[in-house]
Amino acid sequence: MTTRRSRPLRGAIVGFGNVAVEGHLPAWRQHKLFNIVAVCAPSEARLALAAEALPAARRYASVEELLLNERLDFVDVATPPASHAAVVL
Repeated sequence: MTTRRSRPLRGAIVGFGNVAVEGHLPAWRQHKLFNIVAVCAPSEARLALAAEALPAARRYASVEELLLNERLDFVDVATPPASHAAVVL
């Protein structure tokens, strides 16, 4: 049995490097069931790139700030693999 959602799932991308920009973001954009509403990256340059790619998304320099300010259904962790555990915890 399938169910229809009344709204897209709200998500954030943590880490906005090349993997996120070239791989993750295009995949999220292909599906109307998902909406990226926020991006988190410590780099001002990467946050500026996020502003260009996702003008409606809010931008944060820290995961803590992101999680304090957003109501999310999911988080896409696109940071370097060595930092995944710290971000998830």
